[in-house]
Amino acid sequence: MIPRSARNTVVCLIILSSVYVSPDPLVSTTVSSTATETTGYKHIELEALPWLKEFLNREFPITPMTVEFEGIQQPPSSPVRTPAEFEPCQGVLIYWDHEFAGVLDRILLSMVQHIDPENTIFIGVRNEQNFNTVESLLINEHCALDNISFFTYSSNLFWMRDCGPFFVYDSDDRLVGIDTKYIERLTASDGLPPFFCQHYCFDCYDFDFKYDGGNFMTDGKGLLVSTDYFHNKNPELTSEQADSLMATYFGCDRFLVFQVFEECANLAHIDMWAKFLNANTVLVAKFMDTEAVEYALLENAATIFSTLKTYTGSTFDVLRVPMYKVNSVSSYCTYVNSLILDKQVFVPVYDSPTDSEALATYQTALPDYEIIPISCLHFAPRFGGAIHCITREIPESIHPPEVSVLAVSTLGGSIGDTLFPSFAITNPEARTFTYEVTATDTRGWTLNPDSFALSLQACTDTTLEIMCLIPTTATEGMVNTVTLTATAQSDPLAKDTDALTITVCENIKGDANHDCVVDIMDALFVINTILELHEPEPDQSLRIDCNGPSGNCDGDGVVNILDAVKIVNLILGLDDCP
Repeated sequence: MIPRSARNTVVCLIILSSVYVSPDPLVSTTVSSTATETTGYKHIELEALPWLKEFLNREFPITPMTVEFEGIQQPPSSPVRTPAEFEPCQGVLIYWDHEFAGVLDRILLSMVQHIDPENTIFIGVRNEQNFNTVESLLINEHCALDNISFFTYSSNLFWMRDCGPFFVYDSDDRLVGIDTKYIERLTASDGLPPFFCQHYCFDCYDFDFKYDGGNFMTDGKGLLVSTDYFHNKNPELTSEQADSLMATYFGCDRFLVFQVFEECANLAHIDMWAKFLNANTVLVAKFMDTEAVEYALLENAATIFSTLKTYTGSTFDVLRVPMYKVNSVSSYCTYVNSLILDKQVFVPVYDSPTDSEALATYQTALPDYEIIPISCLHFAPRFGGAIHCITREIPESIHPPEVSVLAVSTLGGSIGDTLFPSFAITNPEARTFTYEVTATDTRGWTLNPDSFALSLQACTDTTLEIMCLIPTTATEGMVNTVTLTATAQSDPLAKDTDALTITVCENIKGDANHDCVVDIMDALFVINTILELHEPEPDQSLRIDCNGPSGNCDGDGVVNILDAVKIVNLILGLDDCP
């Protein structure tokens, strides 16, 4: 291990300068392609899978798409933090392209059937026909659709780990998206991250460099582990520039970078062979062919991880699971390419004797988790990746609802009047939330309704009116404050409030907006009424006591510009209502 650059900060980027554990270099770097019964993994030949062989010979259409969505052309507000995969989540993003029917269907269907209904499954589909096919498949398999949110986006790639957005928390602890450039991305997928974020109410920031999600592994505390694939694909960046970008956009200040040789280029993504299970444990693949260069690389990596410090200063616990190469194709069967989604772990399996060993390792490391095996036997031989590659977890994000007073923040009324203060409540989240809404005041006046539950769909708002009766016990000049509070049922800390004041006063000529003061705001109120920008509240008719509708100050029964002129004259002391 050697430092890439000398710095004043406590940052250490480590490069794997040699992939060999033994002091003597390997004589040959030829990868073994022979599987035997004693190795413990299954021998797979394409001839034994005629359906798969037919699939490999297919050509998949690419739907051209004009990229219309762009991210924000600046970094998110700092400091930024990228959460770890094992932190709480609100859902998972997948892309279900039925052009790949039979390959993706089996994996995604099995996942949808097992994902905790508390998590939202965001499913991207190519078009309406694709949507109908997928929805019918789910219904026929008796899958509940309550926690599924479909969106339509024409893409030619299903690698959501690489094509989908990264997610980080900005300085205000808001969950926002980062749009990197997938190294192998085709044009039809270029706009997916900003499109998804815009569709589900996330801000999205453009990171104009090539970075694959499968090559990004973090402990959520600033440590980033990857291979040198990022640096190789962005040769215009110096080491210092690359580190600075990672700190600015992802909040990473410690780096561990492994060099991957050409002989095992399919291990260029870190998620093929290493995974943080929690803040103190890392899972590293153990290559079963001890003659292969992959074996030496992974043994050396495990040694390095065992000396790496956690954010608390202790060393990581290193666990191992088998990994082997599939015969006849240059792909791997890896158990590390799993998905942690809250208290569930979806682990790829391959109808192999080593499946049980891998599942037992997960269960021992995560005893309180549900370990769910997902068959990837027909996927890994063709594509090389597994469950982690085709999914993107979406971290938890309970933004407080937004409560605001509409129209005016001060109202006025006479004893016995009924007022209707208006509020707006917005759900800024990417999923439906139910809020407990309460209306309170400082005087104990009658409010209706004063407590109720409100369900708002993703990225929607609503307007509420609270009836407020000024009692006969009120006195001239009395001030009351009415407060509306909305609290997310799932998190009592996620709440927002706003308030307005009500002043008890006599009817005042010219007081069109009902705030007990005649000023320029009343003239503006009348003008907005004329322009139909403001609807008078029910209690405001005849409010200015001029025998006409609200704002009618000149006594002609019609609200027009002459009424605004009358109010201006009242303010200037040049006139009075008739």
